Amino acid sequence: MLLSMFAIVSCDYTGYETGDGEYSNLRAEYADITVKQGKVVSIVTDNDENLVVPSSFAYSEKKDTTVRRLLYYNYYDATQPIQVVGQKSVNMTIPLMWEGQENAKTDPLTVSAVWMSANKRYLNMQLGIMVGSTESEAAQSIVLRCDSVSTHNKGAIWLTLCHDQGNIPQYYTRELLFSVSTKLLPDTIHLKANTYSGQQTRLLIK
Repeated sequence: MLLSMFAIVSCDYTGYETGDGEYSNLRAEYADITVKQGKVVSIVTDNDENLVVPSSFAYSEKKDTTVRRLLYYNYYDATQPIQVVGQKSVNMTIPLMWEGQENAKTDPLTVSAVWMSANKRYLNMQLGIMVGSTESEAAQSIVLRCDSVSTHNKGAIWLTLCHDQGNIPQYYTRELLFSVSTKLLPDTIHLKANTYSGQQTRLLIK
């Protein structure tokens, strides 16, 4: 099983506070957004719903790619383009093998939510790290480490969220969104993290 990648903590986003009135049709969903020559050609949510792309929706990507976002949008019906209200970046990562990461730090962080996407394609995580100011680009790192793998039955994997605080002062919480493709992962996933409330382990099934 090939599992290798390092995730540097960064998250640029346009936030949006929900409300009533004109945004009564507001939805918030994780989505894969396919971009070709700067133009969005498809939006597929974690429910495998293909949304109608608004003509004005574009990215400044120089190459064809797929980006992952938490998308805030108004939805009317399946035939009409959505109205994009805001979005947040979702960091993509896959686990690193134990070798070379056995001494990785496990400084505490906040695990607000962990869940399997409805289409079973992603393991999603909403995390929080402490930073020195609300405007700072935190020089911290998060590694998803593979501690062990079992091939028994449909297989299982044990993962640890390794976090290096990097001597950054801890005054404010910064939210980070992560997704892990489950394509190469076995059916049972054990995720361990050192939180400010102590060690936690989550069990997820594909």
